[in-house]
Amino acid sequence: MGNERIFFYDADENWWSRGGNLSSTPIGDPCGPDSEVFYDFGPHHHDPSYGLAHPASDGGRFLEIGNQVFMQYRRDEDGTFSPLKRRIVDFGGGLERIAAAALGVPDVYAVSVLAPLLEVVEVLSGTAYAAAPGHMRVIVDHVRGAYFLAVDGVIPANKERGYVMRRLIRRSITTARTIGLQEEFFAPLVAELGSIYARAYPETVERGGEILATLLREEKAFRRTLDGGLRALTQFEGRTLTGADIFMLSDTFGFPQEITIEESEKLNIAVSKDWELVYRRALQEQRERSRASSKLGADSVPQ
Repeated sequence: MGNERIFFYDADENWWSRGGNLSSTPIGDPCGPDSEVFYDFGPHHHDPSYGLAHPASDGGRFLEIGNQVFMQYRRDEDGTFSPLKRRIVDFGGGLERIAAAALGVPDVYAVSVLAPLLEVVEVLSGTAYAAAPGHMRVIVDHVRGAYFLAVDGVIPANKERGYVMRRLIRRSITTARTIGLQEEFFAPLVAELGSIYARAYPETVERGGEILATLLREEKAFRRTLDGGLRALTQFEGRTLTGADIFMLSDTFGFPQEITIEESEKLNIAVSKDWELVYRRALQEQRERSRASSKLGADSVPQ
């Protein structure tokens, strides 16, 4: 590496969108190039099986602690990108990542606000953290995110903040199944979160019962949806799942399209390349039918 401190990468690395890289940017989403800041833990933390040590490598030596996104584009339905009317620079810096750098610990999840949560998941699942680090990180991070949304009074819903919360809860549950954790697990994690953050956020104690009730209600509801949706999804094994199929699973079984895509990959079920376009079209047609039906009902009411 010499004395180099700045590395240049293409759009596979220095591009931000919800979908990841340039080609997987979701239609309608804001996006743009980014500039990332890494902390160097030293050559002794590099795993040589990853090849040459460099910031974008997963070899363990470098940890991203900050990111500046130059949010300037929107992806259109034809796959092209058009300039946003208002462009911004969006900075994201992880507190736990900065703490890990300060402590000289490459694993962010070893810091004091995350390690106890991992221990709870280890006990509940009977799986060691070292055996499934990625899955366990998703579980504790997503549950913590949903927890603090509940602290702020957010309720799971299909729009805006409520939808973000709902997705966090759903993702944690589906991920937990992959490590054999199929029973309810929110209650012990919420208890641990309350213990960790009680001093810094007294409201977590004051509203503890309300917070737990909100999360448990959604956990129970989604487990029922997940069981039914997975049974329906297995019927597509050996076939290619289309956008119309994905819409049907959502409309009939309440199975979220993002979970359908994730679970299809686990089950080795092929998904058509144009699924998103077909799905959006079916969703729009349903909305138009709903509006037409509502208007018809209103017109038929005696004045």
